Amino acid sequence: PGGGGGSVIATCGEDKEVCLWCQAAAGAPWTLKRLHSSDTVVWRVSWSVDGSVLATTSAEGTTMLWKEGMDGVWKATETLPA
Repeated sequence: PGGGGGSVIATCGEDKEVCLWCQAAAGAPWTLKRLHSSDTVVWRVSWSVDGSVLATTSAEGTTMLWKEGMDGVWKATETLPA
């Protein structure tokens, strides 16, 4: 996931945040990017098969789709209601 050729892990939890942990190259330090703070607990994150889209699902059932822009900033591209 991500366009920079490194590694990206998405996490979520009861803290209501979606975070991206990024590593530019093997052995490099991991850096934290807070992607989103929700009003409710975020239960699930899932990458598309090609890693270009991240889906997040919150406790109220809303699913958000995220894509990384050419500038490296992740933005919500769609919100799907419960």
